Parts: sequence; C-alpha cells; structure tokens
Amino acid sequence: MEVNVEEAITNNVQGTRNIVEVALNYGVERLVLISTDKAIRPSSVYGATKRLGEMLVLDAPAVLEGLFGREIWECLREPRQCHSAL
Repeated sequence: MEVNVEEAITNNVQGTRNIVEVALNYGVERLVLISTDKAIRPSSVYGATKRLGEMLVLDAPAVLEGLFGREIWECLREPRQCHSAL
C-alpha cells in the first residue's frame, strides 16, 4: 500500500464508499467495518486510508439522520496481535 498509494485509496476509500452507498440504497440496518489499529493515529498510507474508510461508515448515518431510523453502523478495530498468530 505504501508503494502504490493510488491502489490504497481505490481499495480502502473508494471501495468502502461503494459499500456505504449500496447499504444506504438498500436500507441496511447493520454495517460493521473491520478496520485496523493503525487507523487510530495514522502514520502511513494504509492507516490513513483505513481511517478515511471508518469516517465514511460512521458519518453516513449521521448525515442522513432520520431517513431510515434504526441503523447501527460501527467499526471494529482489529489489533495487529490478532493477525500475527495466523
């Protein structure tokens, strides 16, 4: 991701935006984005694009408040340690 910034943006930001748009169009009540602890204070392209994806997911229901009523959209940050054992 650090070598190909354009691909990181396409994958983590535009891809998440596409999911958000489809979820809004179909009235999805629950959406969970699996993110990374690197999005907390991003110091890399990967962390920054994951943080932007989180913001898209968390802000969309607030922008459209009252449109559907009971949406639960959230982000779950997976710590790196969970993946290191795999």
